[in-house]
Order: sequence, then structure tokens, then C-alpha cells
Amino acid sequence: MEKTIAGIVIVLLIAGLSQRRLPQRHILLMASAIAIDLALVLYLELTREVIERTLQPMSGLLVFHISVATIVLILYGSMVGTGIWNYRTGGKTRYHRWMALVCVLLRVSTFITSFLIVPGS
Repeated sequence: MEKTIAGIVIVLLIAGLSQRRLPQRHILLMASAIAIDLALVLYLELTREVIERTLQPMSGLLVFHISVATIVLILYGSMVGTGIWNYRTGGKTRYHRWMALVCVLLRVSTFITSFLIVPGS
């Protein structure tokens, strides 16, 4: 189920990027993707205690997965901040565009690595 939800997040992020010239659609798609992804992280924490597991020995792939996932969460915050600024001022920041591209690529990499991680590793 978690991987299906993560796949939906990826689709929403890509759809949001494709609608960047239509602010209302772009905001709706991206906000939905981010909200669902944050809810997924919360769900994983509440049901699997994934944050506590980071204190235990881990495989290199799991370290990579967690590190990239953490960067994605940080980028979400930056993208929301610059996105709100862009919307309110009518301006466009290159940083927002580049952060979005990096964020989506990193989120896709966490999606891929989620299939490669052996449970309990």
C-alpha cells in the first residue's frame, strides 16, 4: 500500500511540474503531492517507528534512502516558501524551479530504492 501511495505522489509531482504555467492547477497538484507524502512519512513513523530505526546499524542503500528522503522533506519546505512568494508577488525565482526539479528527481530515487531495500536492513 505504501508503495502505491508513493507512486501516486510521484505522478502528482510530475503532473504538477507539467502544469507550472497554470498556477491554480500547479498549486493544487503540488500541494496535494506534498501533503500526501508528509502523511505517508507520518504513517510510516506511527506504524513502523522508522525514525527510531535510524539509530540502529543500516545498509548503505538504506542510509542513502533515508538521507535523500530527508533532503526531499527539506526541499518541500523551501519549495512551499518560494512558491508562496512567487504566487503573491507574481515573480519567478530560478531557485524554485531548480529546487522542484531536484526534489522530484530525488523523490523518484527514494521511490526506486524503496523497492531495493530488504525489510529489516
